Amino acid sequence: MDKVAGKLSRAQQQEAEKAWASAEHFYSLATCDDIRDSIQASYLAALKAAGALVASTPKITRTRPLTRDVWVLLARISDDWDEDIAYFRHWDGIRRDAEMGLTVAITKEQATSFFHKVGEFMDRVAQIAPNVAA
Repeated sequence: MDKVAGKLSRAQQQEAEKAWASAEHFYSLATCDDIRDSIQASYLAALKAAGALVASTPKITRTRPLTRDVWVLLARISDDWDEDIAYFRHWDGIRRDAEMGLTVAITKEQATSFFHKVGEFMDRVAQIAPNVAA
């Protein structure tokens, strides 16, 4: 896939950079020992990384989307993200349950695997939008 092309306004660039900084922050928090907190922080890192990519994509930022669902917007960028979107949508329910304090049947190994998958996703985003992930 080509790198994100096009010229962003300074405001759009700043929004994308803020989203990326937030993704990095949440990813750093995901290394905690508490499985619930790790899942929440990992998911939020993925969400913010996707938001950074969406914010750095001129064809999305120049139009007013009918939705604010970052996974829907990411799908509009390219079909290359479909597997990631499905994967993170699955984890959204788990993250939501953990956030609400409900019982979540997730092992430490699964949480660690999720953390690594988020890292791989963030690496892909950084390759596509290096101007944001600098």
